[in-house]
Amino acid sequence: YTGDLEIEKIAAGQEDLFLMGKNAVHRMAAGSGESELFFNDFDADTFISALYEDQKGMVYLAVNEQTEDTDDRTTGITVAGRSYRPALWVLNADGTVAEKADLTTLPLDGNDRISIIRSMVVDEQGYIYVRAAGVNDALLIVLDSRGNYVKSITSDTYTCHDMGGLCLGRDGRIYTQIPDGSQMGIATVDLKKGTLDEIFMNIVPEGTVMLDVIAPGSGADLVLWGYDGIFTYHPGDAEADCILPAHEAPLAWENVPCCALSDGRLVFADCTEYRTEGEDVFRIPEHVCFYYLSGTR
Repeated sequence: YTGDLEIEKIAAGQEDLFLMGKNAVHRMAAGSGESELFFNDFDADTFISALYEDQKGMVYLAVNEQTEDTDDRTTGITVAGRSYRPALWVLNADGTVAEKADLTTLPLDGNDRISIIRSMVVDEQGYIYVRAAGVNDALLIVLDSRGNYVKSITSDTYTCHDMGGLCLGRDGRIYTQIPDGSQMGIATVDLKKGTLDEIFMNIVPEGTVMLDVIAPGSGADLVLWGYDGIFTYHPGDAEADCILPAHEAPLAWENVPCCALSDGRLVFADCTEYRTEGEDVFRIPEHVCFYYLSGTR
C-alpha cells in the first residue's frame, strides 16, 4: 500500500475498494496500491464501523461520533472510556452528505437499541438492512433510505450474532447468517412479513464458529468467509464447498480487514507493523499489503 491512510476497515464498493480510518474514508481501485480521499468532513473524532455502496453509487456510512462523557447509556455507547453516538450518514457519489440520521432515537421494539453497526446492505428498493450490537430481540433492523425505522426482522427459531455476514445476492434477495446451536447456515429475508424466508441450514461443518462475510461469488452464487475457512455455495445445495481451509488466510477476528469484491474476489489487508497512541493502535501504512484471492477453487 502506497497511500497514507492508517486503515481500520475495508469495504467493497460496486467497482472500487473503500478504506476507512479515523475521521476519513479513502477510495482505491481494486488491484491498486494508492488511495485517494473520498470523505473526511466530520465535526468530531469519528470511527466508521461499516460502509456500503449501493448500485446507484450512494455510500452509506455507519459512524460513531465522539461526544461529551455521559452516564446516560441510552443516548450512546462507550468505547475505551470515550462516549460516542451512533449515526447513519448517506453520501452522494461525489462524497457530499445527503442524509444524516441519529440512530439513538429510533423507536425499536422491546429493549433493542442500535449501538455499533457491524454490517449493512441496501436492497434494490432502497431499504437498508442493519446488523448491530445492542439488537437482541431481532435478527436485523430495516431502515428506509433516510434512516427512519421501518421494521425488525424476527424469528421464533433462530438468533443472530451481530458479527455475522449480510449481503445482497445476485438474485436480488438479502442473505443473512443464522446459527442454530453448533450448526451454521444462511437465510433469505421476507421484508413484507418481517421474517426469514428460505433457510439453508447445516451447509458448513458442524461447529463452524461464524460466517463473517457473505457475498456474491465468482463461479458460485455465494461465497462464505468465516473463522473455519472460505466456502462457495449455491442455494439449494446440500452443503457448501470449502475452497480454502481454516488458518490458510487471516480474517477480521484476527484483526485483518477483509471483504469480498463485486466480481467475487476476496481481499484482505495484512499489516506487519503498528504504532500506538495511548490506548489506540494504528496500522502503519507502508507496512500494509493487500492480498487478493479467487472466489473459486
